[in-house]
Amino acid sequence: MSRLSTVSLLALLALTACGGAASTPPSPTRASDVASDSSPMQNSPTPATKSYSVQADTLVADIRAALQDVGTFKAEGLTDFIPNPGGSHTEETSIIEVDLSDPSNHKLHIVETKGTDTREYIFTDGFMYTKALNGSGWLKRPTLSDADNPYIGYFLLPDDATARETDGGGVLEDGTQVRHFVVQSSNPNLGADVYVDMNGILKHVTGSGYTLDITEPGAPVNIQAPDPSQVTEG
Repeated sequence: MSRLSTVSLLALLALTACGGAASTPPSPTRASDVASDSSPMQNSPTPATKSYSVQADTLVADIRAALQDVGTFKAEGLTDFIPNPGGSHTEETSIIEVDLSDPSNHKLHIVETKGTDTREYIFTDGFMYTKALNGSGWLKRPTLSDADNPYIGYFLLPDDATARETDGGGVLEDGTQVRHFVVQSSNPNLGADVYVDMNGILKHVTGSGYTLDITEPGAPVNIQAPDPSQVTEG
């Protein structure tokens, strides 16, 4: 698993309060760049008529509270990194399902593809299950706390992180009108551009070497631990 893996990003987003398929995530554009007679918005299914307050000074907490209330969502991720110094860029795509409906047991199901390799992860009941590359079974390990997890910890925002909202917002390629927040800190690798729709639901995140798109907020998901007969304790 790469250090900039989407597993880390989603674990952070869903489990710690951060902020199809392997298609290229929609790139945001300035609202002023989109003609007034552009095609109708094609919003993903967000809970009907419900909206959430999202402000720059409470961005992390507001995004998490909204997703927690929505309960479930599907997402797509793309990371672009150099695994070894002097090596070539490697792309990793991810298909993600998240269930936050039980505050005591946030669940994730992630399928990551890098070249010809595919890995599958399930987070539930305080454990992470990793499916072997050959698909013959699952390895079970306890989920580390945020402070002890080198992957999640890498993404935790430092104390000096700040967020500001840009003027004018933007429109995603699928027609969704969004508000644009810029997160900055003394560590440039931890900065991000965060886009929420007009209902306050997170839609798109772009950071150093990764993008994340919430494609179906409110979509039903069914995330369960693997069959115990296929699990090996790690």
